[in-house]
Amino acid sequence: MENYKFSATDIREMNSRGISEGAAGQQIDSLIRGSLKVKAQMPCRVSDGISDLSEIENHKYLTKFQEILNTGGVVSQLIPASGAASRMFKSLLSSVDKEVEMVLSERWRSFPFSEEIQSQGINTNSGINEIIEAIVGSRTGLGLQNLPKGLVPFHRYSDGEIRTAFQEHAAEWRSLAGGQGQLCFTVPVAHEDNIAAHLADQTLNIAYTTQYPATDMLAWDLERDEVLRENGHLVWRPGGHGALLRNLEEVGGDLVFIRNIDNVVDESGMGLRNRWQSVLGGRAWALKQQRDDILKALRNDASGAADRARKFLSPFVQFGTMPGSVGEWERQLDRPIRVAGMVANSGQPGGGPFWIEDAEGHLRPGIAESAELEPGLMESGTHFNPVELACILTDAHGAPYRLQEFADSTAFFTAEKTHVARPIRILEHPGLWNGGMAGWLTEFVEVPSEIFAPVKTVFDLLDRNPQRRA
Repeated sequence: MENYKFSATDIREMNSRGISEGAAGQQIDSLIRGSLKVKAQMPCRVSDGISDLSEIENHKYLTKFQEILNTGGVVSQLIPASGAASRMFKSLLSSVDKEVEMVLSERWRSFPFSEEIQSQGINTNSGINEIIEAIVGSRTGLGLQNLPKGLVPFHRYSDGEIRTAFQEHAAEWRSLAGGQGQLCFTVPVAHEDNIAAHLADQTLNIAYTTQYPATDMLAWDLERDEVLRENGHLVWRPGGHGALLRNLEEVGGDLVFIRNIDNVVDESGMGLRNRWQSVLGGRAWALKQQRDDILKALRNDASGAADRARKFLSPFVQFGTMPGSVGEWERQLDRPIRVAGMVANSGQPGGGPFWIEDAEGHLRPGIAESAELEPGLMESGTHFNPVELACILTDAHGAPYRLQEFADSTAFFTAEKTHVARPIRILEHPGLWNGGMAGWLTEFVEVPSEIFAPVKTVFDLLDRNPQRRA
């Protein structure tokens, strides 16, 4: 925003975060303008943007993934886990409706943290308000809503072992990679030491990363029609999971998986998830090998290389204007790769796969949320994004890509919230697997819905009956 005047104090605060005055002005422009709809043309469907792999193909990619592990390939997994559990306990933090009261009264002993509730003095004679206070009370209760979601107990096995989401992800990673590679969690700064201590007994290479202050965002005070301030200082907010592109770059590895912290299965469900994660990883590796081979042919001016590039790219991009030079074919090929699992849409809230027009007029498979789409388009889709990604982040020479170069900077999010009872508009970076990966080579693969086991509210924990691996 060219005409916005920042004070000397504002500029010092920006500089301390690594944010330039120009970048802050662009944030204000975005806050005032609001987010735009992405140019989604149609949903991706099976055989039109979504692959339906055969059993022969699955076996081939399972074998390829195992080859990566057997030959010393570095496999990593990033799990964004910075968020607090407040949304998970939202129904207990305000006026509680009758249905919630009934469920709590009848089933509170089925929560995986019920023993901790009882340690707060709760028993069969306790009232609803006492039960709620024991769960979310910050001074006299467990205060679970204030914890990172990964520290909330998710499963209680029949032998009494209780596991948090962090612990189940660690167990699942061990079952997939046998302890190889790195499991990386993004965590809030204030809880990093607690989380590290919580997982200290895990015999795995676990790393922790936090969002960079340079990715924080300003907010807009809707009452005063100006940038939000508190006691004369700018108010900065985390920039959403789209701020994690730099963290993703730093994870490292030949193959990097991404999964959400609240998508958790017990031991009995890990075998199926391991299988499909291996398929996606093997497929991503196969695409990298094909990409690199075609790039080599193009750079060596091999006969038919451009035609090979055209055939390879046909599932990844529908060109508005076909590339007219070897250099343009290289530019279209030389990109990060993601293979993303998609499940049949059963009404879950969240994003889905669409053919989206980029700034050059080409259509690419991409992921969009309902807020980014024209009315009715999300409902016309057949599949849902469970966040089950296998990514290649390096080029043909093994050098890491600068991921920001392949993001759609126009695909930011705005939303209206409150700050100390004042209405504000917040701003977030393009979603990590939405606009953040808009320019990647993307393939969607249909996967079974059984591998998607999200915990969005505390009551999702009640219907789980965790079982040991058979």
